[in-house]
Amino acid sequence: MKVSRCFTKKGSSPYKGMKFASRVSEVKNPDGSIVFHMDNVKVPETWSQVATDVIAQKYFRKAGVPLVDDKGKPILDDDGNQKTDSENDSRQVFNRLAGCWRHWGEKHGYFDTEEDAKAFYDETVYMLANQMAAPNSPQWFNTGLHFAHGINGPSQGHYYVDSETAELKKSENAYERPQPHACQPYHALVSTPQGPVPIGQIVEENKTGLEVYDKDGTTQVVAVKSNGKKAVYKIVLKNGNTVEATADHQILITDQPKYRESRTRWVQVGEAKPGDYLLQRTSTTMHNDYVEDKILSEAALVGWIHADGCIVQYAEGTNKSLTIEMTTVNDDEYEYVTEHLERVFPDVHKKIRSVETQSNEIDLRQIHLYGECLREFVNKYDLLTPTNERRVPKLIREGGASVSSAYLLGLFQGDGCVRNHKGPTDSFDVVLSNTSEHLVANTQQLLANLGIYSRLNVHADARENRQPIWHLTIGYKSERSKFAEIIGFVSSEKKEKLKRSLSSDINGKQIPDVCCESIARIEYVGTQEVYDIQTESSNYLSGNVIIHNCFIQSVGDDLVNEGGIMDLWIK
Repeated sequence: MKVSRCFTKKGSSPYKGMKFASRVSEVKNPDGSIVFHMDNVKVPETWSQVATDVIAQKYFRKAGVPLVDDKGKPILDDDGNQKTDSENDSRQVFNRLAGCWRHWGEKHGYFDTEEDAKAFYDETVYMLANQMAAPNSPQWFNTGLHFAHGINGPSQGHYYVDSETAELKKSENAYERPQPHACQPYHALVSTPQGPVPIGQIVEENKTGLEVYDKDGTTQVVAVKSNGKKAVYKIVLKNGNTVEATADHQILITDQPKYRESRTRWVQVGEAKPGDYLLQRTSTTMHNDYVEDKILSEAALVGWIHADGCIVQYAEGTNKSLTIEMTTVNDDEYEYVTEHLERVFPDVHKKIRSVETQSNEIDLRQIHLYGECLREFVNKYDLLTPTNERRVPKLIREGGASVSSAYLLGLFQGDGCVRNHKGPTDSFDVVLSNTSEHLVANTQQLLANLGIYSRLNVHADARENRQPIWHLTIGYKSERSKFAEIIGFVSSEKKEKLKRSLSSDINGKQIPDVCCESIARIEYVGTQEVYDIQTESSNYLSGNVIIHNCFIQSVGDDLVNEGGIMDLWIK
């Protein structure tokens, strides 16, 4: 490959004629407290303060960079070891990016001559410094850290093709062959005012302009991209919530259990560790758009079926009809279910059978509906999925607050309860129990999008042929109050227990708007199709957890000038 010079001259520095200035980069909270501060940030004199803040706060490597003096000699500590600190000069970033790319190109025979390689390096440095070209965000974060600074890190499970042997090999460390494509798998839910939406769906449907939640409020999606197959990791938080992403995806963490923005920092998934705290918002809501009564009744029935019902179609026997079976245990439940059935299936015959029980307090009734006329409803909400693989259906997730509330009311009435932990002071919680891990996890993130905080755990039954039970617990009094207002229960008994749990004489904690959630473990999930979105604020919520996104840029994008991509950082 031959490289012609357009902006630089052979034998001259690519920085010749450029003036660099020392700036201060600082971000403050509304109350004046300092979130980030860095002195002596060296950038081209033509760069705006916005561009200065972006490179200083986001892209400078903050640790492990060997220090040298003005003559390029190592700065040593008292023991004779070279000191390390943060990058503070934009030229360090330009040089490590262009230098690493040149190194790879020379190593693998891309350039015809050494002069072509030098021209490539000089021209690239010039274009970066003059805002004429830019890579995507993970390149700024990762590329060249090993090449320029000797930074190493444990392998994050990604692979590369050896150019000499054409064999697939596992990378030995995270930085020598970085994976500069931060992304999430298709099913990772993005929190929006309309409800949780899979990131893959946002990309496939090109939902630019979609309003989504971020760490401060809402923002908009401005670009989307599919990034192929990558290694994916799952961060499991102590409250059971999860975040799935590639190892180089940026997440916001803190080192303490109480939220202070000044103590937060962005790190890659591959650098996070158990005991770190991720940040989960609890102040989001969902739009309460007008929805037809029939749709609300459908949502209520889907919730009931996921809790105390099933869909059956036998391949053999005398009855091969598609069948919906639902169970109620008292008059309140029976009246609730039959009212919604009449609205959704007014002309469908219903067979109702009373079942004897050992308790006089239970009036158990089984309701059966039959026929192909049920097929549209069953398919619409994916109700033939095996019980242990059930998930909250797409039309429920994205139906807005009223649809989600109707679904959750049916689900919690059927599979939920109010527990009273009696002791010196009574304490209460609302608990949902189900055998489908996916359903309970989806429900936790749906509740989170509604602004209701919960905890997820599993109980393994040691008895033979018993499946584990997944429990979702709403313990904080503030969250039980939200639950009562947004969802509630059907039966008078459960309503009274919930009301009692909120009495003024019952002590209870109020949860903050941002919770610090400890990382319990990080698991390797496997290789999956992954997707990127870019928002105006460059962050968004996944399962209501604050995460960064990837700058998606093209050669035609303006980087920092008026109307450029980096302008989005302050809009």
